This record gives sequence, C-alpha cells and structure tokens, in this order.
Amino acid sequence: MKLIKLVDSHLENPCHIHINTRRVANYPSSASCFYKNEYGEDAIAGKCLRAVYWSAKSVKETNPVTARGERIFGYAKNVERFEVEQYKLLGIWRGNNVKFFDPDLNISGEADAIIYDKEINGLRGVEIKSGYDYKFRKDVLGTPTKPGKPKYDHLIQTMLYIDYFKIPFNLVYIDRGNAARGEYDITMNSDGTPNIDGKKLNIGISFQGIIARFKELEDCLKDNVIPQRDFQLRYSKDRLEVLSKTKRLGKKQAEEFEKNKDLDFGVFQCGYCNYKDYCWKREESK
Repeated sequence: MKLIKLVDSHLENPCHIHINTRRVANYPSSASCFYKNEYGEDAIAGKCLRAVYWSAKSVKETNPVTARGERIFGYAKNVERFEVEQYKLLGIWRGNNVKFFDPDLNISGEADAIIYDKEINGLRGVEIKSGYDYKFRKDVLGTPTKPGKPKYDHLIQTMLYIDYFKIPFNLVYIDRGNAARGEYDITMNSDGTPNIDGKKLNIGISFQGIIARFKELEDCLKDNVIPQRDFQLRYSKDRLEVLSKTKRLGKKQAEEFEKNKDLDFGVFQCGYCNYKDYCWKREESK
C-alpha cells in the first residue's frame, strides 16, 4: 500500500457533493481593496473580484486545489492550533474560531483567537498566518537590515475583524519550515485607515475601500455581470518592460527578458486561481 498516493487521491477527490447555492454573505478572506504600491502604481490587495464572483455563483472549479495545496492548508491549520494551545496554557485564552455575522455589512467571518491583554486590561484579537520560503521570511518577517511588513490581503482581512469586534488585533506569522516568527499590532483609525505597530499606513487601503469592493461584487452578482480581471496570468511586453526597468524581475527572469524581450510570466494570484482555465480559456475561445 502506498499511503502518500492514497492520501493524495483522497485530498484531490474528496467525497463532496457539488450543490449550486448562492452565497449569502461576504467573507473577510475574499476581501480586496485598491491601493498605491511603492512605485506609485494602482494595485489590488486581496482576492480577484472575478474569482470571488464565480465562487459565489457556485461555478465548478477548473483548477481545484492539488493534494500538495491541501496538505499546505492542513499544516497551516496545525500551526494555528499549536499557537492557540499556548494561549490556553498561558491563561490568556478567551476563545478561538470565534464566528461572527455583521448584518449591516453582510459580512460573515471567524477570528482565529481572542485573548486577554493585561497591558491594555482588555481583549485583543489574534489572526495567525504561516508561510515557508525565503521571500516570506524576507518580505513578511523581515531581515536584520530591512523590516518586514504584513501581507496586505491579511491586513484588510484583519481590518474587518477590528471593525466588528472593536478591539485591536495582532497578526502573527510563523514560518512552517524553520519556525521563524514575527507579529504586527494592527489597529484602525477613525478615517478607516490601518495602523501597523502604531504607524499609519497611508497608501489608499481603507475600511471604506474594502466595503466598496464588496458592494461592487454584490452589484455584479445581482446584475449577472462578470467583473473585470484584477490580475494578469501573462504580462504584456509593455508591462514586462516596466518591471525590468524597475528591477522587479528575478535574476533568471531578467536575463531571459533581456535575451528574448518576452516572458511567460504573470502574478501568482492567476497562476494558483481555482478558475484559471475557466477565466482565460473561455475568452480565448471566443
């Protein structure tokens, strides 16, 4: 018996019945928001509105999560459970997997944990995330010479929790490969902008911007209008030229682009999207 093959097959073909149901609420993990990146360009943080639209319409996935992906999700949940168990042992645990529903904004979510913070003599929320590679450690956890920062999709998700629970949240990051770790104290200002470790992030991300995107999604669902793509599976030559000039290509990518003036390269959001083939091939066939 080959156990890995057996488990992989189960993970990729679970005994789920596909039922067409209309999603009744918006989820923090599906949130998104416009912002200005460090190059002054308009960018999107969070989920692609088109992918969320198809999920809400119960369109069957053309690119479901692989066994490797399911394992990664499972390991991430174990990291979360381990951290929560430590909060219990410390005596600061007040709840975990705390579900909520905001009827005014039609948002349904689940906070990873709620703890007691003696420094503020009150409650604090915790959102636990994990990663596992050099880029994660460099960009999110930071290096001795360059501080890291939370991923913006995690930030906007946490902002929705802060608005509902009216308490500060910590974004806790754990590296699944070597147990490196870091955290960020997230609060929100009266104008809807976030603070990271007490410093205001003023790049366009705001609570109002997140809600506006949810409203756009709901309008599209109501009118049966497919939203525009937020990301590109394959960058145009003009876009690649910009990325090359601003040194945003990896070493091998830069060498190949310099040689061929083209690359089969795009954003990871498209590459790992559950609707990748449905999104791109359906329009190529028109």
